[in-house]
Amino acid sequence: MHPRVYIETSIPSFYHEMMKTDPAIDQIRKTRREISQKYGHDTRALIAHYRSLETKYADRIVKESVAEYSTK
Repeated sequence: MHPRVYIETSIPSFYHEMMKTDPAIDQIRKTRREISQKYGHDTRALIAHYRSLETKYADRIVKESVAEYSTK
């Protein structure tokens, strides 16, 4: 395993403060951590879980054509 390297960034402090205090984002992050923990932080298991949800809720997923985003 590689050691983690932390690099100080020049992102303004107001950006960090905004990120810390947004309750909706905090809840999303909490839920993502809980789901990851449920699957033992196993990437393959998480992908399988999300693919099963994609299949289960296929009628709710909006799929847009790639051509709609191509530049001309």
